[in-house]
Amino acid sequence: MSTPEMYMIKDHSGGIYWLTVGGDSKAVRVGVDHETPAYRAADGKFYPAFKRPVFSGEYRASGSFLHSFIRDLRGHGLDSLAEMLSSGRASHD
Repeated sequence: MSTPEMYMIKDHSGGIYWLTVGGDSKAVRVGVDHETPAYRAADGKFYPAFKRPVFSGEYRASGSFLHSFIRDLRGHGLDSLAEMLSSGRASHD
C-alpha cells in the first residue's frame, strides 16, 4: 500500500476540496472532503471554517480510473469539482 497523497483544489466560492488518494497496484482509494471558508455574516455573527467528508470511493487501478472517478463525482452532485478535474482547470498545492 502506498502512502496516501493529499491534494487541495480551491472552488469558486472560496471553499477547498481536499482529495486524499492512496492504494496499491490493484486498487486506488479516493476520499474527498470539502472545507467551507470562515466568514462573518451580515448580522455580525462569525462562522468558522468547516470541513466535512463528501465522497469516498475505491477503483481498480487502471487507465479508466479518472474517468470513473469523475463520473461518480457528478453522480454525487459534485459537478463543479468534476468539471474542474475533467477540464484541467484544477490546480493543487
